[in-house]
Amino acid sequence: PELSLKAQKRLAESIFLAAQTLSDSADHLQAGNEYLRVSREVPNSEFADLSLFNAALEYDRAKEYSRAVETYSYLIETRGNSKYVLDAMNNLAIDYGELSEPKNAALTYERLAGMAKNSDQTHDALYNSSLYFVKAEEWEDAIRINSIFVERFPNSEDSDDLFYDIATYYLKLDELDKANTVYGDYAKKY
Repeated sequence: PELSLKAQKRLAESIFLAAQTLSDSADHLQAGNEYLRVSREVPNSEFADLSLFNAALEYDRAKEYSRAVETYSYLIETRGNSKYVLDAMNNLAIDYGELSEPKNAALTYERLAGMAKNSDQTHDALYNSSLYFVKAEEWEDAIRINSIFVERFPNSEDSDDLFYDIATYYLKLDELDKANTVYGDYAKKY
């Protein structure tokens, strides 16, 4: 058993180093594949989480966004306690944007906001979630996220614009009374 553990550790290190060499030579697709091998062949190695994250990064660099999405998603879903999960989630949302999937980007940013470790991450994730819900023309979700943002970050320089935009989204939903209420509240505040 001890020899087996040493052999597994050496195998993981060897594959990891091979992937780094490929990455350094700008063979990003192959580097991604090699990093992925670590998590598949030696899933309990100390390199497994980092290898999954690096595999997705290499797929991003190769502009293989679908593969990156698949890899980030796998990392997030199977290794929820990994220190790479928040960065993976942020990159996943960016990749959904690259794939012209704004609703998935918005939902991922919203999920990230709920998991974020500090207020800066939450701020940025909520803001980006709003932008992508708007891009997806998901007005009710944009209203919901903007309302959460304004409540959580009333002193942010972005708060005023997001508050005002709520009225615009109500107009898109033909909810004139709600839009007028928001416009009135905005006028009272400013």
